[in-house]
Amino acid sequence: MNTKINTYILLFIALNFLCFCSSSTEHKQSISDIEDNDSIEKDTIEVPIKSSQYEQIVIPLDNKIGVPFFYHEKLYGYIIEGFEVDNDEHLYFLGGEKSMIACFDNGNEIFRKEYSEFLPNELHIYGSQLYVFDYKLAKNNLFQLETEQGQIIDSFPQITVNSVNNYYFVDSTLITKVFNKQERIDMNTETAYIKFNLKGELSGYTDNRYDLLEEQKPKGDEKFMGYWNNKLVFVKFVYNENKYEFRLKSLNNETIKIKSEDLSFFGKPLFGLEGYPEEHRKLRNNKIYVLGRKDENAVITILPLEKLFAE
Repeated sequence: MNTKINTYILLFIALNFLCFCSSSTEHKQSISDIEDNDSIEKDTIEVPIKSSQYEQIVIPLDNKIGVPFFYHEKLYGYIIEGFEVDNDEHLYFLGGEKSMIACFDNGNEIFRKEYSEFLPNELHIYGSQLYVFDYKLAKNNLFQLETEQGQIIDSFPQITVNSVNNYYFVDSTLITKVFNKQERIDMNTETAYIKFNLKGELSGYTDNRYDLLEEQKPKGDEKFMGYWNNKLVFVKFVYNENKYEFRLKSLNNETIKIKSEDLSFFGKPLFGLEGYPEEHRKLRNNKIYVLGRKDENAVITILPLEKLFAE
């Protein structure tokens, strides 16, 4: 068991190092552009969230009866790679020392299933099916699962031969950020965004991780969450103030409203395939679901957008 855990830790650290190296230039550029690109219109007023108005679901972090996780004592702490919410607001988590999906309905377990076919990765739901893309160990396999008991319906092996740096599910599209083919990957290795449908078939290319139009791309450190009422929804973590900002924008990227809340309201952040992972913040069912941790519990905060961005 110790050998398996140590191997997992080394693999996890190596993957995150590659992601850091490949993205450092892009990150420096975004920081230098913040003053120009991340400015807020002068008449936009930031409004604090009234924390007591929002529901929180608490589920123990437990690989037998609760949310599956992997614990890295020295570096990352609690790690949950996958988080998703379906149309019935069932919560799905993918993590653990062994790859495991656990599904809950308001804290009550629906099913729990282990997998040998893929390692813990991010989760995506589209329609009535779950998707897992396992890019670890250069496998690049895509899996389709049903949501009632987590059974694998289909799999699509090695959908790309390129080394994958990162990936993002956007509705019915899997967007992979890949390295060009070369024997040794370094800071100068070129990358590209390649799109696949959910059967693993090549569907095109894009120039950004969200496949957004040029005028809709996030500004500065914003992360795109999705569309709501024909508007754009972004989230930003303000590091120096330790808070989240949820931003509602028009389709031409003009700020309409900003709501903010101290990070402590959502609990301490969990680690995923990256720090402060986008995977732990999902826009589903006209609501934002934020996954955090309080003590030895997973905490899911639910923010209905109608209430969040109310006048």
